[in-house]
Amino acid sequence: KEIASRILENEAGKNPKNYNLHFVLGTMYMAIDFKKAKKEFEEVVRLKPDHYLSYISLGYLTEADNNPEGAITYFKKALSYSPNEPVVYNALATVYMRQNKMDEAKDILEEGIKIVNSDESLYFNQTLILLKFYQGQKEQEKIVRNMERAIKLSPKEEYYFILGVYY
Repeated sequence: KEIASRILENEAGKNPKNYNLHFVLGTMYMAIDFKKAKKEFEEVVRLKPDHYLSYISLGYLTEADNNPEGAITYFKKALSYSPNEPVVYNALATVYMRQNKMDEAKDILEEGIKIVNSDESLYFNQTLILLKFYQGQKEQEKIVRNMERAIKLSPKEEYYFILGVYY
């Protein structure tokens, strides 16, 4: 990693406007140095303001730094540039859940389901929230809808299991 980071740093020094180099450096630094990683991702969004993956990375780094509100801001920024990416909805739902904001987590996943209805992770994650924290008729109908749709998209055993246990 050390040799690779030196090579990339050298290349980024030669090509400071190459946001891809900064993104790769940021990704590499995430495992070893949060401050350097954050600096690189900030450079990416300075150079390419619509780089949603950098906003997601900044969100994770910010949440790890015990700043969930800052993380939400970054994830929402990523969502504004890439509303068709399920990973953004899942990331937002996760940070809401960690703050015990279950309604917000459930609702952001519902928004994702409406926009990106072809990714089973959104259905599955919302179902987990609904099973644990909600019991109304509307939520029960969503649980069935979610698992049936997730099974159609990706017939995984755990989806059948959840639907079977629920019934």
